[in-house]
Amino acid sequence: MATINSSAELRNSILQLEAVQANEVKLLKTDFQDAYKSIQPFNIIKNTFKKAAKSDDLKQNIVNTSIGLGTGMILKLLFNGVTKGPVNKIIGNAVMFGITTIVSKNPELIKTAGNNLLHKIFHKPVKNQTGQLKDEAGS
Repeated sequence: MATINSSAELRNSILQLEAVQANEVKLLKTDFQDAYKSIQPFNIIKNTFKKAAKSDDLKQNIVNTSIGLGTGMILKLLFNGVTKGPVNKIIGNAVMFGITTIVSKNPELIKTAGNNLLHKIFHKPVKNQTGQLKDEAGS
């Protein structure tokens, strides 16, 4: 900073420093408001869910558990549909829990079986030029 020799230069320097100070106060208030908003409980929860939704591991775990639960419930309904005794309901719940656990740990087996089943249901076989049947995918 240069040496100030007159009252006009002093006034000028004071005005410049006051402008810098006003700008810094404005930035400080903005930073404070941003920090205050980020620590509000609603925003903490919202940001946590946003981060969790972006997590591929969480998505995969939800899919795997859903497949396991769905398979377990279907098998329980099939088992309980045959007989309706209280012992069979307990066994049905145990079967559902066991199947859910197994399938949620090994979901690829169910995904592959489901994809194969859907492929067989929704893809009609077509005849090639020699008259032999083949599916639409060409296999």
